[in-house]
Amino acid sequence: MRTRTFRDGLSGALAVAVALGIAELVAGLTGAIAPVIAVGDLLIDNAPGWVTHLVIDALGTRDKPALILTVTLATLGAGAGIGIAQRSRPLAGQVGFTVLGALGAIAATVDTPASSTQASLVAAFGPIIGVTLGWQALRLLLLAGTLDASATAEVQPMTRRLPGRRAFLGFAAAAAGASATSFVAGRQIAGKSVDVDAQRQSIALPGGPQITPAG
Repeated sequence: MRTRTFRDGLSGALAVAVALGIAELVAGLTGAIAPVIAVGDLLIDNAPGWVTHLVIDALGTRDKPALILTVTLATLGAGAGIGIAQRSRPLAGQVGFTVLGALGAIAATVDTPASSTQASLVAAFGPIIGVTLGWQALRLLLLAGTLDASATAEVQPMTRRLPGRRAFLGFAAAAAGASATSFVAGRQIAGKSVDVDAQRQSIALPGGPQITPAG
């Protein structure tokens, strides 16, 4: 039972990682703002003043990377919960994944500097296609992590368990690789067309230390 729960949670986290990686790649290709950065911007804009000052006092100039990391880890954690829920409550898992995608699309749209409808649609495109592919990854991972359904009360022989385990490990490795590759590719492409550092610097906590570029 614990093994299945762990696999389901890992499947959910990896599926969300795929969604984030694809969204990052699409953002790089279209020149839109990355969804993680967009969510960070919204959190800062709506956070109480005492929270921002507490973060500034604790982290100093490392507040921006810490915020991006926190948003990413929180999203992966939500994905793990969705993966576990999907096994016993498929509808809850579907709703949870849809909500994540919708939040990413809304954040990217709201945080887009341009006011045109076209720019807003482009900004929302990354999270939408990311969560669509991520959902398919979750379905494959959960399917691969399921042992032979024909065995009920009987304990499966090790020889019958191995294919399921190998399939899950294969899909998990593929999902992790796809996520990392998409993320890195998105950053590389964005670096040539968009000032990624400027995007990161745009996440500025009110009253926080500002770094002025040399020259």
